[in-house]
Amino acid sequence: MSAAPSPRCSAPSTSVPQAAPAWVTPELITHTLRVWQRYYVEPLKPEDALAMILGVSKLNRVISEGSGA
Repeated sequence: MSAAPSPRCSAPSTSVPQAAPAWVTPELITHTLRVWQRYYVEPLKPEDALAMILGVSKLNRVISEGSGA
């Protein structure tokens, strides 16, 4: 008995922009676009998703390092 394919897997693969670090996967780009597109009138591109991902990564790094005081 096989399980029905998950909607997560049925989305077409999105290409990762060339400037992306190695840890950014097509699935992460696709997921980011899927989550955030509803908040934007204009269609988001993979480059937009990459900018969002890198921004969150930078914020996480700053918070993890603390204030340094």
